[in-house]
Amino acid sequence: MTTIPTKELSLNFVEDRAVYIYGEFDDSILKYVMPEFSKIVAEEAKKKDGTVKINIDSGGGYVYVLKNMLSMVEFAKINDVIVETNAFGIAYSCASILAASGTKGHRYIGEHAEHLAHLGWASTGNVRNDVELERTTARVTAHFNFIRAMYKKYANIKNLEKVIHDDMYFIRGKNIIKNGLADKFIGS
Repeated sequence: MTTIPTKELSLNFVEDRAVYIYGEFDDSILKYVMPEFSKIVAEEAKKKDGTVKINIDSGGGYVYVLKNMLSMVEFAKINDVIVETNAFGIAYSCASILAASGTKGHRYIGEHAEHLAHLGWASTGNVRNDVELERTTARVTAHFNFIRAMYKKYANIKNLEKVIHDDMYFIRGKNIIKNGLADKFIGS
């Protein structure tokens, strides 16, 4: 019986110099995607008009993984690499922010795409005393402030402070473009 390596089972991978985030934002991105993504960005930075493509169809996941991805996206952009994002179907939570982080004018959505813009959740764990409670509260507040800041940076969601508290704010079709999460439909 042949054993298939874990990498081949991951829905997050790099193929033909394009990044695919089709699974959860989890450690598979850090292990399999980020090393290849960084190589592609470095190679594209040497070219005039270099481009890297990120294809997204994900329900989201862990913010610490998103932060790694965003760092590489920003590194690419400051090195004049165009970051093209393509959200084909769903771009929920972390995937919504990643899709919106692409280079303006190069953020595409599928005809039936849907974003979920929300604050997500932050674990408070088992707090054992008032000092831990204070530190945990600060960490949780920082998490929510990070999410708000990323939507303010990459999008233009009308009434963000209000709608982001409606924790399941789904945005579809042309409203994705209207809210500044994407620029064009794929193929247009």
